[in-house]
Parts: sequence; C-alpha cells; structure tokens
Amino acid sequence: KNKLYEKTRNRQVTFGRSVIGYLNKNYGKSTMQIVANEFLLDLSTLSRAITNLENNREEPTILKNIKKRGSGLRYCII
Repeated sequence: KNKLYEKTRNRQVTFGRSVIGYLNKNYGKSTMQIVANEFLLDLSTLSRAITNLENNREEPTILKNIKKRGSGLRYCII
C-alpha cells in the first residue's frame, strides 16, 4: 500500500503530499479539492502543507529544485 494514502503525520509522507499538491497547483489540471480528497485530507490541511513548502526557510533549494523539475511537466495527473 502506498504510504501517501495512509493517515499519518510522518514527515516524509507529508512532504511527499505537499510536493504533489504544489505541482498540481502550479502545473496541474485537477482542483485542489480533488487532490485533497484523493489523499483523504481536508482542503485546508493540503493548502497549509503547500504554503509550508513554499515558505520553507531551512531548505531554500528544495522549492527551487521542485520548480525546475515541475516546469517540464505538462500536467500532473491525480
């Protein structure tokens, strides 16, 4: 079973969901509500995770790398 779909607050899992949400927000075609529903999350929880990713001061290169790779995507399918 994919850990992204588990009800957990594990840091690695929440980071993965926030990256998927960020990519979908900026390059995807699905609504944020659809992505949140896919992971059985509240929309506000996913939005907060994306905001935390965007405002990550500890690792500024993370978002830069995600943007670089994400810009090559035509769309993100959920």
